[in-house]
Amino acid sequence: MSLLLGSVLAPIYETYEWCLIGLIVAVIAYYYFWWRNALSYWKDRHIPGPKPIPIVGNYLNNALKVRPFVEMEWYKTYGKVYGLYILSKPRLTVADPELIKQILVKDFDAFRNRQSRPGVMDWSSRICPELGMTTENGSGL
Repeated sequence: MSLLLGSVLAPIYETYEWCLIGLIVAVIAYYYFWWRNALSYWKDRHIPGPKPIPIVGNYLNNALKVRPFVEMEWYKTYGKVYGLYILSKPRLTVADPELIKQILVKDFDAFRNRQSRPGVMDWSSRICPELGMTTENGSGL
């Protein structure tokens, strides 16, 4: 009886074994392509920078060496503007004072979360209504 049961269950066990192997291969392939796409952000935009390591990005370099020395080395190697990764998040480093001034002062409104949206009142109008702030319909607070 057990011989008969073993011969019936053997093909089922092999099927599950192949399904498990296929699932593992699919998960590895998914993460490989995801990391490859996530860590090619600066390369796709033609911005130079140090080559990242999957999962940690360029964070390991900062952990193993003193950060100012690492950044100075990258500045000398890649120039005044270079891209790096903290884990899988891309970060842009700008080391040119004139470009920093242009970004933070002149182009301030060009970045998201930097200008007030239509229909949203400024927080100062709620705190100090005598500043002359008005609501959407033009009436004072």
